[in-house]
Amino acid sequence: MSVATEAASGASADTVAIKADERRAIGVASGAHALHDGYTDLIYVMLPLWQAEFGIGFAALGLLRTCYSGTMASLQIPSALLSERLGIPLVLAVGTALSASAIWSQAAASVSGPWCSHC
Repeated sequence: MSVATEAASGASADTVAIKADERRAIGVASGAHALHDGYTDLIYVMLPLWQAEFGIGFAALGLLRTCYSGTMASLQIPSALLSERLGIPLVLAVGTALSASAIWSQAAASVSGPWCSHC
């Protein structure tokens, strides 16, 4: 049922506004979740590139992945507390932006820098 249909059916304006806000919040949260999962899964693409670029073994790659997962897990509770204080949308947006910038800076560092002989 659309918001216009709900309004025409006699639902109060407050109810219609709340449902619209809920739909918008679900859309934003779903989009942020998809982006975050995409950036999180990008590490699997980066691991073989880092292995080739830096000449590291599988144990070091495992350690990198463990550090990444451990950091993500250990920041779950502090980010939940922060979202209660600042609001979920703000923390969600800032967290997704930070995650994206970290992944892209890692990608940029793996293809350019003082250690890259062909750059």
